[in-house]
Amino acid sequence: MAKRSKDKEELLLQSFEILKNNLEDNEVKLREIIEKIAKSNISLAIEMWRYVLINGEAFIKRDGYSFTSGMMYSLEKKIGNEQLVIILNDNDDILEYVFGKSNSISASYIWDAFKYGYIELADKMYTLVKKNRYKEESLSNIVEEICEFFADEFDYIHDVDDDDSNNYEEEENRANGVASLLLKWVSALRDKEAKARISVTLIDYI
Repeated sequence: MAKRSKDKEELLLQSFEILKNNLEDNEVKLREIIEKIAKSNISLAIEMWRYVLINGEAFIKRDGYSFTSGMMYSLEKKIGNEQLVIILNDNDDILEYVFGKSNSISASYIWDAFKYGYIELADKMYTLVKKNRYKEESLSNIVEEICEFFADEFDYIHDVDDDDSNNYEEEENRANGVASLLLKWVSALRDKEAKARISVTLIDYI
């Protein structure tokens, strides 16, 4: 690492050490620090993220955006969606805080797990969200949003000519596999209106 970058990292670490003593009042700046650190030192950024989650647990249950959904948004800008999914897949404790304890849940990151082939991870996320007593959005709304992402992603399959269907067999199999798990989630929902709307979205995959 160049000396200038090392100096910047050291300054950020010094700021983190001071600001971490008041997580709630400094949530935005702490998120910025972790985002900036992630650009050059992802393992350190993960440890800092873990620290604010563990020590801010009571806070994230009532106002979790900065350290959960907002943090993921900041990190994906620096390292990309797939790398963020890998971090979530490799760190069960972070996963639990982000989806199981925060009031702020972003359905798009559950869809990203599907998109990059982490089906088991997506199912873990769903299970955590389902049990999450602090989430502001209903489970039905979150599942419905994921199903909309799914429909948008695979909409092109229905326009494939029969003559070309063999070329898209892998994509069709992937779509059907994702749809099977989504339908399992949907069947467990209590909101009849949401289930009816989602059925329309997924009808071509049933």
